[in-house]
Amino acid sequence: MLDRLSTLTEVQTVLNKGIVRQIPRGKADIHYCDFAPLVNLLTRLDISAELFTKDLPYEQVVVAAPEVLGQLARSLTGKKVPEKLLNEVYDYLAEEDPPRKVDFIVVFGAYSLINRRIQKAAGLLSSGLAPLVYFAGSRPIEDPDREHEGRKFREIAINQFKVDPRKIHVDPYENSMTIADNVRGFLNYNDCNRLGVESVAVVVLNHVLRRSWAGFKKYTVDGFGIVRCSAGQKPGVTREDWFKNLDGVRLIFDEYLKMKVGQLTNTC
Repeated sequence: MLDRLSTLTEVQTVLNKGIVRQIPRGKADIHYCDFAPLVNLLTRLDISAELFTKDLPYEQVVVAAPEVLGQLARSLTGKKVPEKLLNEVYDYLAEEDPPRKVDFIVVFGAYSLINRRIQKAAGLLSSGLAPLVYFAGSRPIEDPDREHEGRKFREIAINQFKVDPRKIHVDPYENSMTIADNVRGFLNYNDCNRLGVESVAVVVLNHVLRRSWAGFKKYTVDGFGIVRCSAGQKPGVTREDWFKNLDGVRLIFDEYLKMKVGQLTNTC
């Protein structure tokens, strides 16, 4: 996992090389993200929130973001902030859905807590929430030599968690680098194989639940079912302590940043 925000070059590479899918009719101008929780916090700390309140060129947002992150990190360690504001920033990202039966479990590729994600998916399969699981993701742009995530997850699921191989589908793409790619890739796979999927349960870490939901909302028709299932959270990035350390502040800020870039590039 990166210990910094993505550079403009990395963002542009992802946008140019990622998986392509047409946005459903009527959704071209609809976005599924709200930046008010972070804007409220930045405003309280006397930090400019214009990156999230204005529709600036995405390039400008990406370049300016590290400075805003630095201001936020310094302010959170130096000022008393109402707990309500801090919780609202986290809670918006981490909203889960009540469990209900779906057609597929979709696990997004990742660096951290891999076994926990796969264990969560295996448990959902065993519970009967869904009959099949799809392991998404190839490798991130900053690590081109990394093992294909979907295939690695499949191996772990079979060998460590005894998941029936017949229940596993794997991302066939080599350019599934982001959550938006994971979403588009799964939906393309569904279409190509005529699976008829009408609902999914998405398994990710707490702070990525909102962005995952927003991606599926953008690329699916109204009525498509999306259930957000948390695979837990990294230490230091929980609701109680994300604002107490640089890694936590960066990860939470980066989620809002990625959603903003997604809005500006029309992917969420």
